[in-house]
Amino acid sequence: MSGNDKFEGFIPDMMKEMTKILGIEFSINVVKDARYGLCNNGNCTGMIGEILRGEAELAIADLTVAPKRVLTVDFTQPFMTGGVTVLVNNPDPNLNTLEDLLEHGYSFLCVGGGSTENFLKSSRVSIHEKIANSLETITNFNEGFERVLKSGEKIAVLAELSTAKYHASEHCSLKIIGEPLNSVGYGIAMAKGIAVRTNEGVFEVRTLLDHAILQMRYDSTLELLQSKWWPKKC
Repeated sequence: MSGNDKFEGFIPDMMKEMTKILGIEFSINVVKDARYGLCNNGNCTGMIGEILRGEAELAIADLTVAPKRVLTVDFTQPFMTGGVTVLVNNPDPNLNTLEDLLEHGYSFLCVGGGSTENFLKSSRVSIHEKIANSLETITNFNEGFERVLKSGEKIAVLAELSTAKYHASEHCSLKIIGEPLNSVGYGIAMAKGIAVRTNEGVFEVRTLLDHAILQMRYDSTLELLQSKWWPKKC
């Protein structure tokens, strides 16, 4: 397969539906450094950096609408909500809470340089601080997922709820422990203030994308796509 056909999942399907509503074409590219993106002293990584450098026009993923990011790029309204969750493999039946994991000596894996790491290290909630103190950063989620699934170590991987639910439905030995650590929205990011001319006038790109998201919410397209990609198998 080539082009967009190389990709499958909720996001590509959602983008296809958006093209029907907006009459646009798109080309999917994977972010080069495998990061969502943060900015430090003007240097921005991940998808956020590629947007700012003009290497991409939109960033579409389970990209958290975070306080620092909205000062750098524009976001649409959330197309999905979620939060940071904890995923473990073959847990003891008595391990049901994050406190249980900490008491039994579990350490935690988290993708470095993203909003999840920043959230944990800046949170003043006691359980979040304890997790942050036993945190090991990894390059990407798949690295942590493979370790949790195959290594037999006392480790848990932190993941967005959508990612955790998908893998827990594919591998019945995996379990999401406790409730999400926070509540966030996932939005589409773009450079600030960009606009396009249409047959109906000049619109900010964010407004057009918000229109498409609302349309997909009203006609249940987003709900149907979630049911397709997060089936309950276990």
